[in-house]
Amino acid sequence: MNVEFDLYAVGGYGTGKIGFGHTIGIASVDMMNCVTNPKAPMERSPMAQDAVEKCAVLFDAARERGIPIVH
Repeated sequence: MNVEFDLYAVGGYGTGKIGFGHTIGIASVDMMNCVTNPKAPMERSPMAQDAVEKCAVLFDAARERGIPIVH
């Protein structure tokens, strides 16, 4: 039986407010081994190494202040 349905409606997307919350946090995206490992091809880029170093400073400061980080 093939029943068509609206996946977004079934999932409840767009039915409520999301808002901004009351606490800040950091979402770390794509900081994986292929980008952060100096031996990996992507890490050979000076921009990648610069990003890794800046994220390390940011993450240390966030941890000192109890700011959550999601990887």
